[in-house]
Amino acid sequence: MKLFQKKTHSTRELIGADSIGDHSLKTYNQGEIVFFIIKPHNLAVLSPESIMYRLHALSTIIKSVEEMEMCCQNSRESFEDNKEYLKGVIEKEPVEAVRELCEKDIAFLDKTQLSMATAREFTLSLRFRTQKPNEIQNTIHRVEKLLKEQNFDVKRAVKADIQRMLAVYFEQNITQNDFKDIDGANYADNIMEGGVGNVVVGQETGAGAADS
Repeated sequence: MKLFQKKTHSTRELIGADSIGDHSLKTYNQGEIVFFIIKPHNLAVLSPESIMYRLHALSTIIKSVEEMEMCCQNSRESFEDNKEYLKGVIEKEPVEAVRELCEKDIAFLDKTQLSMATAREFTLSLRFRTQKPNEIQNTIHRVEKLLKEQNFDVKRAVKADIQRMLAVYFEQNITQNDFKDIDGANYADNIMEGGVGNVVVGQETGAGAADS
């Protein structure tokens, strides 16, 4: 009898991320991506003319760089799943006091979400597929110069920034600040500090570095 083993995919393969370098995300078949994090301006204090000027400046930069893409994502945790769960409890709960508590929880989540409504993160990304290293560096420096000349407050994303962006994008996780490259590395560190002998650490994890 011939046995067939089902082929499985690693976390990295499923999300398309090969590895994260010091300043870039390497994908399996979509090239290497460099990110620039843009600090948003408070539009409420800007005149309509200033807003239009910034929009025009940003659109000009994006059009002038072929490799550039733009992304906007939440920079906070979403409470929609929590609210839907509480609404379901209210519909089925026979005890009025419990229903009232759930309604207060929903109101609290709405208030919290409203206070965080401006928590967005805007990034510009450069995707390089076949360019040579010197061409990549020249393009990065040119984009940085263009953005700063137009008075945009930008920062080139480092490894920790990219890990956080992926965590927010895939699972709305903004509560975690420290992402490990190795699955189980934190547990191994605790064991080693406790005096237990050599520990074999698991494979490198998901988008951080390698397979889980």
